Amino acid sequence: MKKIRVLHFELDENLGGIETFLLNLYKQIDRDNVQFEFVTTAKEAALEEQFLSLGGIIHHVSAHSDIINYYKDVKKLLKSGVDVVHVHKNSAANIVPLLLSKQCGMKKIFVHSHNTAPSIGGVSKILHKINKPYLNKIATKKFACSTQAGNWLFLNDSFEVLSNGIITDNFQFDNSIRERKRKELQLDKNTILIGNIGRFTPQKNQKRAVDIFEVLHSKLMNTKMILVGNGEFMESVSDYIISKNLEKDIFLLGVRYDIPELLMAMDAFLMPSLYEGLPIVSIEAQAAGLPMFLSDTISPETEITDAVSWFALKDSNQKVADTITKVLQTNQYNRAKLLEQVIAKGYDMKTTAIKMLNYYKE
Repeated sequence: MKKIRVLHFELDENLGGIETFLLNLYKQIDRDNVQFEFVTTAKEAALEEQFLSLGGIIHHVSAHSDIINYYKDVKKLLKSGVDVVHVHKNSAANIVPLLLSKQCGMKKIFVHSHNTAPSIGGVSKILHKINKPYLNKIATKKFACSTQAGNWLFLNDSFEVLSNGIITDNFQFDNSIRERKRKELQLDKNTILIGNIGRFTPQKNQKRAVDIFEVLHSKLMNTKMILVGNGEFMESVSDYIISKNLEKDIFLLGVRYDIPELLMAMDAFLMPSLYEGLPIVSIEAQAAGLPMFLSDTISPETEITDAVSWFALKDSNQKVADTITKVLQTNQYNRAKLLEQVIAKGYDMKTTAIKMLNYYKE
């Protein structure tokens, strides 16, 4: 039986939510019926080896700045017998794949919103505003990770919220895993570990996480923090930590592939992002049973368990630290039970994969 060829735009060289979502989806979807292919301008895309190990195909194309060759490369791919084009967007700045898909007569052009604000500024922000109406006219099916993400990209057009499903079995809390991972991180049993996972960009606001931790650490000396991820602002955040003399208490771990274990090792998850659609890592953290502290600029649909506490970005660092302290001192959560709430809300990737397969087939 001929497989349905689905061409995904685009993988980045830095690991982010789109790459994580696509890997989880490809792991769970019926790969006997679907062939995933991925476009990237990177020399090596994030998670490239994992995609290849699942039978995925990676197409390396010219850089966006080399617009003529990028155009030629993408057009050649679209004319190679692709059945579905699935474009994942944090911004409408680049709609060349959509324009070419329409020009090549593609019948299935899916656009998937993963954010609630453009991930980059400057000229790209202007292009985003100009291109949104064209994006909406070209797309034959529209998906979003949350209602806010859909309203942001699709204007007043209809769209379907598609849960950012996770492979829930990986996040079932296990105390033996927690103890082993904490030993690897050289943490004693009394250390309170605060965590944040995300690409180092202005959107993720890691410096604010450092500021909040600084106040928390002055109150609770047995606290440590880990920041997981990479990106263009990683060095800047590192310098900021050193300027506050916190380099012995805050650790930058870079890109990691043991996220479930790290989440189990943590005692709280702090996310002061400037904006978010519905971050996959927040679902993973809740599945691992973590108390969550989220800025109110993140989609309210992120609250899928009763372990979420909200704060305003305008709140003082002291106020946020006090909230964290209070929750940690009175925490009555059964970490192993929170996964049940995540599954009940429909965030198991098996469910998402079945829905997505039906859309590719129809």
